[in-house]
Amino acid sequence: MERKQIRRLLHRWGRTQQTCAERSEQIEQFEALLMKSEVARRNNENGRKNEERYARLAQEYSQTIERLTRECEEELRFARTVDGLLRELEPLDRRLLELRYQKGLSWIQVARGVHYSVDRTKHKDAELADRLAEAIRISI
Repeated sequence: MERKQIRRLLHRWGRTQQTCAERSEQIEQFEALLMKSEVARRNNENGRKNEERYARLAQEYSQTIERLTRECEEELRFARTVDGLLRELEPLDRRLLELRYQKGLSWIQVARGVHYSVDRTKHKDAELADRLAEAIRISI
């Protein structure tokens, strides 16, 4: 696995909370739609055709809720895996990655946060990406 791929994974790891929060909002919206379709189906006065339509909608909404839930669970599992790898790093190295990939700070802000020069911060990031790539290679 190369550095670029590791950085993509770290960006994904950093967005996990945001991604799951967005999925949770979407789930709530689809749950509300599901409830509305159930109420409409119960109050249906227009016959079997509409009842089938409401049942189809309810099934689609339920499937969407299940898919969104699975996606969030997968993201959380992925984040826990990355967290496990990061626990092996020195605290300052973890902090650098958290500032850069979870908080999305600029190189200047990250450098200030870890008390390195910007060049040293970028070099350390590259070094950490290489170490993580090696750790992943070994664990596969």
